[in-house]
Amino acid sequence: MSAGIATGMIAVVGLSGCSSPDRAQDATGVDLALTGESTLHEFDFPVRNAFDGPREIRDVPLPDPLAATPSAAVYDQRLEPYRLTKEEAMALSPMPTVTAHDISPMDPYDRAIAAGALASHLAAVLREVDAVEVNDSVDPFGYTVTVDVAADVLAGVPMLVTWSLSGEDVSAHWDASRLGARLQPTTDDGASVDIWIPNLRGDGDYTLDVDVVGASDGVAVAGASLLVEAAASAE
Repeated sequence: MSAGIATGMIAVVGLSGCSSPDRAQDATGVDLALTGESTLHEFDFPVRNAFDGPREIRDVPLPDPLAATPSAAVYDQRLEPYRLTKEEAMALSPMPTVTAHDISPMDPYDRAIAAGALASHLAAVLREVDAVEVNDSVDPFGYTVTVDVAADVLAGVPMLVTWSLSGEDVSAHWDASRLGARLQPTTDDGASVDIWIPNLRGDGDYTLDVDVVGASDGVAVAGASLLVEAAASAE
């Protein structure tokens, strides 16, 4: 793969998700499609992971752009070769969790996590991602994944699209959920967003797990998994 050049369509692999039993009427599921390759800097992360457009999600905490944690992490010496923007650092930072199955929608950047600890975590996860050196910087490779949410009576409801990675050769660093996008369907037909996931080093397959959760309560609405085959990373 050439550095900095999207290769277009790689594969389209959709897996329908399942709704939580008590909210089965709220969503029919999630379909995932691996649609392209890009480097981290090539993907257009919306500012603060918010959706584009004039609509506003009210009463949903947004990261403070002046918060010490993300800016300190970006300029930490261990991350200097990656030239991370604040949006990229936010996208790669784990969200806080109450339990393994309870995703908190609260802002992860004003929590009690030291800037040094976050920088250490980001440096560790980035070392596990395939990357290319461009001049004096390092640009990680990854995939664009389209997340289609087939919703029912969810129009206007703010939701979060979170993701994590798992697999036999995947380190525990990737177990934590990360915020892929904020989502608010405008009709009951659902909505679609793109998220970026890393292309991990190594020859083994790994699994992308995506959950759509309510932004106000962190309750899972639907989820799906997608197998990322090792062969795809070689194309």
